[in-house]
Amino acid sequence: MTTGPDIEMLTVDEVAAYLKIHVSKARRMIRMGDLRIIHFSDCVRVARSDLEQFVTDHAVTRQGTK
Repeated sequence: MTTGPDIEMLTVDEVAAYLKIHVSKARRMIRMGDLRIIHFSDCVRVARSDLEQFVTDHAVTRQGTK
């Protein structure tokens, strides 16, 4: 995870839109620990760099292989 003042932070709604999934699925992924979050008082955010890394890590190049 990148740290510093220039990090783009995404809401759960933005994460869901980025992944083209329902918001409840994005929340489930966060709850299960699949996505790293940053928690500010009552707000949850995901760093865009962490989300992009998640997508890269889960990319399938051929059916059945990563």
